[in-house]
Amino acid sequence: MEESQLNQRLSEIFFIESAEMLEEASLALLAAEAADSFDEAINKVFRAIHSIKGGAQSLSFEELAEVAHGMEDFMVPFRQGEYAVDSQTVSLILESIDVIDGQLKVYQAGEVPAKSTNFLAKLAEVTVLASGNTKDIANDSAIRSPEEARSNKSRLLYLTFVVDQAAAMPGITAFTLLERLRQSGRLLYSQPDIDSPSMTPAGEVLIQAAIVETDMSNDALKQEAYSVGDIGDMKISVIENTINSNADKPTREEINDFNCLVVMMWKELRNKNSNKDCINNLVMQIVSWGAASRGAAGWLPGGLPAWTRLTSLLADTLSIKEMDKLTSNNQYIALRILRVLWETVYHALCGQTYFYMFAASDILVGNGLQVITQLEAKAVDIGIIIIDLSSWEILEATHLKTLAQISRKIGENGWDLWLISEGEYTRRHVNVLEISESIIGQLAFYTSLYSAVLRESVIRVKGGNNNVYPQISVLIVDDQQAAAVILEEFLTKEGYDVHSITSPMIALDMIKKQKYHIILADVSMAKMNDIEFLMQVKKYDALVQVIMMASHSTMKNTMQCLEAGANDYIMKPVDNLPQVLELIKISEDKLNRWWDNMRSNF
Repeated sequence: MEESQLNQRLSEIFFIESAEMLEEASLALLAAEAADSFDEAINKVFRAIHSIKGGAQSLSFEELAEVAHGMEDFMVPFRQGEYAVDSQTVSLILESIDVIDGQLKVYQAGEVPAKSTNFLAKLAEVTVLASGNTKDIANDSAIRSPEEARSNKSRLLYLTFVVDQAAAMPGITAFTLLERLRQSGRLLYSQPDIDSPSMTPAGEVLIQAAIVETDMSNDALKQEAYSVGDIGDMKISVIENTINSNADKPTREEINDFNCLVVMMWKELRNKNSNKDCINNLVMQIVSWGAASRGAAGWLPGGLPAWTRLTSLLADTLSIKEMDKLTSNNQYIALRILRVLWETVYHALCGQTYFYMFAASDILVGNGLQVITQLEAKAVDIGIIIIDLSSWEILEATHLKTLAQISRKIGENGWDLWLISEGEYTRRHVNVLEISESIIGQLAFYTSLYSAVLRESVIRVKGGNNNVYPQISVLIVDDQQAAAVILEEFLTKEGYDVHSITSPMIALDMIKKQKYHIILADVSMAKMNDIEFLMQVKKYDALVQVIMMASHSTMKNTMQCLEAGANDYIMKPVDNLPQVLELIKISEDKLNRWWDNMRSNF
């Protein structure tokens, strides 16, 4: 999930949960005033404000975070029982809630609220009275900043922690902590997935786990965690101790075996009818591979203990001796751990044996073929050459010619070539490589290293002659699942590669990971504005053909979509399937003409 999408989804969760907390806090405070018993209500308000502050800081809502922080300072002496709560205090707290609620609505409208200088000054007048009774953490010599607390040595750590059952915003709290861990070093794994946050009801126990590579001390990490608030006891296990760069590395055959095991496990975990005996057997083979491959105690960071720790996570997740099938949650976690395992091996070996990565500038500027020849002369055990195109904006004809020459040279040596692109130019790279396939040959192109080992190329081609066109892929986005399924089955029978989805947010995420040539999208999707969806699609891939599905009541929106870049529209209900096919064929012809034109330029 891209950062902009992630922030949008987090914001949606944040606004919903914050509004609920403020309403509950207001009601609790009014009830407490009537009963003249404030302890529980003050704690409830404080926790709500504290959670909102953490979420605001994570989302860079600076004005909101400032007010929430001032409110926290104001409430400290009342929460600690140093001052009695009276009607004036209640009025000021309710006023604070109104100010925060107003700021939330401004942010939700896509604007930035003005600074609440006067209100903060009012809070400060009371806060100053209690300032001598609060601990100044910033001046506490026993507490060091994360920068000061960093050790000289990077370590691989496995962490578990629990979000407090009483946390009002557990989803945001968990995300905030995981984001802090990511900033502390390299976050390799998290459960739940930091890139796919979800709302978790208050009151549920939310156990978190993470694997992070960092040079921060244990105390510094715990300080970071507890500063988020609502975090229970954190346990830290070291799974990396030493890195021995001189140790014997696995052979090419051994690494090929490991890649095969990962792919087989990945396929079995994604299989709806997965076989538990097959899964258990694959787990045993992966566990034993690290010990058998030149002794993982040597070449892997952290040695054999690190390998044992990582593989035990996988084994524990996939422990299905007592059950017939894995739960979907266990499958998801296992897939994440499997990726961590493969990436750990990759990072340990890249540049030393088997995996050799080059930036596009190393290959496409000057004599890229010479770079490969020099590597060949070193007689190293090479398996895969990786060229990272992520930061390369435009692939021109000369660059494609160079890539074709390098591809042939690599093939002659029996190596593999992976082209990797992760970023804003990815879709542009896909479009150019698709249309040039008949000239330079089909190159393996992937959106991540892990998708490369799984052979999940985003480029699919129909044939192998000079008139070849990419296989047309169609994405159907309709929140009426039954209608989407009918279209998917019909177009699949017509020879198209078709996927359907009910959520526009998930669809946008899929478009960034997978190439789609034609999109059929419902105009009246409940979860996202049609114009916004269209603009997001076209921003990422200007070439994609978008056909809007509209009803008579949404024709005004449809016209706006056509003006905004939609290619065509069809009326709903979509029961005239031949008409749908005709529109698809028109879009396909447009794409073919574009590809023919581009080929003539090459």
